[in-house]
Amino acid sequence: MSKLAEGTDNRMTVSQDEPFKTNPLIFQLLTERLPGKIIKKFGIGHYKIKPLFTNLPLTDGTKVEEFVAFAHDVEDRELIPYKDYVTFSWHKPGERATDKDGQPGDPKAVEVKKVSQKEADGLAEEIRKNIADELRDELAKELTKLKQERESLAEREKEVTFKLNYLEPYGIQIPPQSENRSSAINEEITIPENLGTEWAEILNLNGMYVNEKIAKSYLLALITALYSGRFILLNGSVGVGKTSIVKHSARLLGGTSKIIPVRPAWLDPSDLLGFFDPINDIFRPATFLTALNEAKKKPDRLHLVCLDELNLAKIENYGADLLSTLEYSRSKENTDEEGLFLYSGDIWKALGKERKQLQDRNHEEKLDFKEIQRLERLDTLFEDYPASTFKIPNNLVFLGTLNSDETTYDLSPKLIDRSFVITYPPANLKVGTISNLQETEQRLISVKSLKKRILDIIKPIEDNIDSFDRLPEWTTIQEWNEKYFCEGKLGRPLGYRAKGDYKVFSAAAHILGLSSDECLAHFLFTKVIPRVYFFRNKDTELVFREWLEQLEYYQKHDPANIIDSLDKQLTDQQRQNINYWA
Repeated sequence: MSKLAEGTDNRMTVSQDEPFKTNPLIFQLLTERLPGKIIKKFGIGHYKIKPLFTNLPLTDGTKVEEFVAFAHDVEDRELIPYKDYVTFSWHKPGERATDKDGQPGDPKAVEVKKVSQKEADGLAEEIRKNIADELRDELAKELTKLKQERESLAEREKEVTFKLNYLEPYGIQIPPQSENRSSAINEEITIPENLGTEWAEILNLNGMYVNEKIAKSYLLALITALYSGRFILLNGSVGVGKTSIVKHSARLLGGTSKIIPVRPAWLDPSDLLGFFDPINDIFRPATFLTALNEAKKKPDRLHLVCLDELNLAKIENYGADLLSTLEYSRSKENTDEEGLFLYSGDIWKALGKERKQLQDRNHEEKLDFKEIQRLERLDTLFEDYPASTFKIPNNLVFLGTLNSDETTYDLSPKLIDRSFVITYPPANLKVGTISNLQETEQRLISVKSLKKRILDIIKPIEDNIDSFDRLPEWTTIQEWNEKYFCEGKLGRPLGYRAKGDYKVFSAAAHILGLSSDECLAHFLFTKVIPRVYFFRNKDTELVFREWLEQLEYYQKHDPANIIDSLDKQLTDQQRQNINYWA
């Protein structure tokens, strides 16, 4: 046992009535005199002192960063900052000093005496060793106690098991005990059966009015986007509930949501992701990127990030990197080296060298307060925001709300090809306030479990792709694409992504308890019809009328009278083009 542990004469005394929020054992192990280094001189003979060991606790729950010493408490009035070492006593241990107005400041050092660096370092090392030894003994005692309790519980379990086995032949039923809520949350919980048919009602009961067609399309798109890395576009006029459905669905599915307003002045990826600050040599993440980083902390919970009014700026300018990285983040070929590019790799290497130097000096305890703060910022940077390998979490779904007016830009074909589009009808003002609101139970969806269930459905299809190509629904989509888009020139044809999207979309429909007919209809309105854009002539007009006749069968699933709207455009002889987005 060290000299400090032999008696209490040289220990710091603390009133037992102090409301410490930290372990008072630390104070009991400190000596009456503490070692420190002069780091600042102010006024006439006043000093700031940095203690030679960290993590000194305060009664307000924070840690000591530095002490203040006033002239009348200092023996030597000519101490030199960052050169001279001292020992001192802590006036009212655990507390901050207060100014004349009663405002808390730094803790107060009294009886300050100049000493050699060797003497100060020796005292600091002795205090550290004493605290380490004492805490080690305390932890050893606690572990012994826990082991004894565990052994006692094991014996009790054997006794109860023996009695249950003895009573079983007599038919005495022991009611099963339900698990507590915390353990239930940690289970892998997948989509409840028939959630697809009940989803609109669940939203309505929680104050979110939405028609059943939009509710189903949204849930199908959400699950597909989670698995395959697609975007979801919510299109409609202001005030129809586009952002509300994001917030409500995240909460009801046990996840979180973040709404990021897009600014008209966004011109490049730094507006979305953040920028490197050359003055302070640090990366400044934007709100969007911090939301992505938060999603990493709960990898098995759903996280929705919505770019509100996405088309106020051109997404080709600020979000092109995101779209490409998002899709590739869910592919089988993805590697650990691929991610969002945040800043130069040369900067990353230079910061790495600086961090290594600070870490080496920190082991020798030669860092001042500013250097310690710098090291902490670099540690956070390297842990959370690597230069070009920032991984998009697999539990994230990206959405965007759209408004179509003179202040917005048209969407790029690249975005439409990677997205599911859900168009809202105008607000139905005849629908009154929902009076019987209920706080329904959350469906705590496990992302891992849900993705595994989708994979179990689509893997046999991928193993036998010919059988998928012969499915009536997929055959219909192929025929529409070839006849009306490739040959009929009614818009942008479907790309190779469409096949993979429909596999996952149909698997999601199966999980939600929806029929194959409903699945095809919702895919039609979210993925196929949004591609319609053509200049009218006799040929395109005839082809489009023919297709509209086929689509009449699916109007019962039309979320916003889209087919009628397109038909009206075709009837209007003044129009020179037909456009889904008109």
